[in-house]
Amino acid sequence: MSALLRGCSRQECVQLDRLKTQLSDAIQRYGVVQKKIAEKSRALLPTAQRGGKQQGEESTAEAGEQHSRQAGGYECF
Repeated sequence: MSALLRGCSRQECVQLDRLKTQLSDAIQRYGVVQKKIAEKSRALLPTAQRGGKQQGEESTAEAGEQHSRQAGGYECF
């Protein structure tokens, strides 16, 4: 990715940064919606059917947050 950034114009770098921000925001919103859906689903399930997260399972919100942190590490030079 850094090889692409070296050859980009200022306008392309700004556009790339804007697209990364928009993607990060969309992923974050998606995670929030998925978390709300999961909460509503859990509220509708009888107590006997509820189960905790299995070991190693990652929620969509957690994955979105991790992606947002990783995506923010690129800069134009």
